[in-house]
Amino acid sequence: MIIRINMMISFLVAVLFLPVIALGQEQRNDASPDPRKLEWFYADANYRPKTLLLKLLQFTAPFPGHYQNTLIETTGNASTMLIIPNWADRGIRDAKLNDALLAQIKQLLAELKFSSAPPGPEPLKGHLHSVLIFHDGHDFVHVNFNGPVPPQIAAILAILHKEFKATAQARDEEIAAYQKRIRETYGDWENRPGITLNRGGQMHLCKGKRALVIWWAGERKAAGTSSPVISSLYHALIFNPEGAVAGTGNGGRRGFDPVQSYVALWTLPSPSGSYEENTSQRKLEILHNAIDATVTIAGKTYQLTAGNMFVIHMGADWQPTVTQLNEVFAERSTPHATLDRFKAILKDDAAVQKLELY
Repeated sequence: MIIRINMMISFLVAVLFLPVIALGQEQRNDASPDPRKLEWFYADANYRPKTLLLKLLQFTAPFPGHYQNTLIETTGNASTMLIIPNWADRGIRDAKLNDALLAQIKQLLAELKFSSAPPGPEPLKGHLHSVLIFHDGHDFVHVNFNGPVPPQIAAILAILHKEFKATAQARDEEIAAYQKRIRETYGDWENRPGITLNRGGQMHLCKGKRALVIWWAGERKAAGTSSPVISSLYHALIFNPEGAVAGTGNGGRRGFDPVQSYVALWTLPSPSGSYEENTSQRKLEILHNAIDATVTIAGKTYQLTAGNMFVIHMGADWQPTVTQLNEVFAERSTPHATLDRFKAILKDDAAVQKLELY
């Protein structure tokens, strides 16, 4: 299950951590046919990352409003997913291919021969339409075709299916072992009286890209009611030096762990100001402990009963200076409401007062 964060930013968020949940998102079923979305299909086909080894995009004509995207990179990263343009990616499966499998796939690609010149035929009603981009050992080849895939591609898909299945099984086993450790360590902690469960959060970027507003939500059982109450676990206003937000997420922790992590990751610009030439990154992690009702930032633990609003200044060395406000804002919130509360408390702080969300 893919769970998305609500981020009003104009650049792509890198998939570096498991995404965090966005509460209150509208549920949509946007898989209906829309011929205009075919433009997204061909735009995707024309996008070729530097590490691309193979990309296969497919749908059965006429265009149903979604398509399958299978990708292999020279790094060994492989994935497949159903893409609903401008809405969602579903059924994502992935694997890390070893050098032997990569060599086998490259050999199969080198054997591919196409008689028709690109771009090839238009989609044919009732037939599988494919766009294939791959490196044949010398250059990239881009072809469109209808009907069954060549035997070499079928063999590659069989390799991927096996690896995807093995990866999914390994993850299931890892999750089962993780759950067992949690039960052995904490028991039935989720049903303890007074526990507020961590239910994810929302992040908003401020204009100027030098500040973030975080709202983290909780869910607690209310006495005498059947519906849980959504509240605010904590709020954070983070000031940062120059750097583009490259990723946010839960740091790999599972949802049934009483200790949950929020991680913000920034990519730093190169000396020339370019973000493409530099891969240097910095991160901040906030740990929330549902059992103790605390958060830990940079190794220091704070009791949320003493205040659940935090102002964090990332220094020039990217080390955080944390201020816990003597304020408990427990009501259900939004990033906008959270920023308004920070402004109401810190009326004399000019840097806070001039902040605006994107």
